[in-house]
Amino acid sequence: MKVNSTKEVFEWLNLKKLESTYKVSHVLLTELLKWKFSLKATELYHETRGFFSVKGLFVQNDAFAAKEIMQPILNQPEKGMVGFIRTIIQDKLYYLVQAKFEPGNPDLIQLSPTVQATVSNYSQIHGGLKTKYIEYFLKPDEFPYNLFLKYELTETASRFYGKTNYNCIIELPKENIKIYENFILIEEDCLKEIMLFDNIINMNARSILSIAFNTNVFKKKSSETEIWLDSLRKNFPTRRGFKIFKDLENWNFSDNEIVSAGEPGFQITGLNVKAKREVKEWFQPILRNKNLGHYALFSGLVDNEIKYLIHAYPEVGTLMDWEIGPTIVQLDDFSRLETHLFIDDQPIKKEFRYSVKHSEEGGRFYQNISKYDFYNVNPKKIEASKLYRWVTFAELLSLNEIKGAVTSELRTMIAILSSSKS
Repeated sequence: MKVNSTKEVFEWLNLKKLESTYKVSHVLLTELLKWKFSLKATELYHETRGFFSVKGLFVQNDAFAAKEIMQPILNQPEKGMVGFIRTIIQDKLYYLVQAKFEPGNPDLIQLSPTVQATVSNYSQIHGGLKTKYIEYFLKPDEFPYNLFLKYELTETASRFYGKTNYNCIIELPKENIKIYENFILIEEDCLKEIMLFDNIINMNARSILSIAFNTNVFKKKSSETEIWLDSLRKNFPTRRGFKIFKDLENWNFSDNEIVSAGEPGFQITGLNVKAKREVKEWFQPILRNKNLGHYALFSGLVDNEIKYLIHAYPEVGTLMDWEIGPTIVQLDDFSRLETHLFIDDQPIKKEFRYSVKHSEEGGRFYQNISKYDFYNVNPKKIEASKLYRWVTFAELLSLNEIKGAVTSELRTMIAILSSSKS
């Protein structure tokens, strides 16, 4: 089945929701079947040692206001595989999209990539069903592809420790694609329209689409920006280590949850999930933000070109230390930097363009929704520190393909920009 309009997509998605039989219940951390705390409570892990674990982390960087940050972190050393199969039908691009259930999604089912799986998932250590279409991405040379792209990119480094995924795109002839239940071919322009709706396209899909929507768009290598980022990494290195949960300052640890003592912040809670998926029932910890995330990206005319004001900052979980994000990042109080953009403290005339809300990865985060705002500004009225830099969209696209250069949140904003006609 292929669709060309948002009306058809929403009708299909609503039908999948009506057909679903999912139940998500909250439980104590100590009630998580097959999950265990280590002897000294330094880690909450699955008995197979697969999937992911929760650890206590301390991070030091001179750019942080607090100098040292302590928090729980999701540790998932496996490189995930997320990828889209796409094809050309009557000179138009179509993407094979999945209606995928995740326990943390705001409305449970969202549009996701063709494949979205950890090594534990597609290796079937959970004893469940095989991941559909995984062979196209593990052994692409066995198929008659017209295009195959593969990038290793970081994922939500404020919450994951050293987490990366392979973001892949494979373009195949239509006759080589079998369409299974819960999958549909969506035309590219239609998918771009849906990107501007709240909480429909999941985080992994947005990450790949930030590249997929721009495979034939001009990109420009930004050597100066890469040197700038490398210099920050060299001059402000990050030091990390693990701590037992009870020693995390400003955090409360109990059988029920691990929760930040102040506002805003987040908590680690437990879920029991019953679902029509690879496995019928499972238990897992999940991370829930107390507040709505907020990201803003400024654009303006610099040297007669439209440019975007990007912001470099040290992410607590990325092993490459510094990444490039949107102009304004309001995740929580723990990650604030010592050096702020002057507009944070002074009113500035902004022309609001548009805003979209998207939820973060529903397999690990519980209804974590972020607001993405876009503004036009007068660059001459902004006095920014050395942590900010104006770049063209072509430069942004080039940076987006470099491992550890661009945050997952900025990739979402690139996908939105690639979808917007304004």
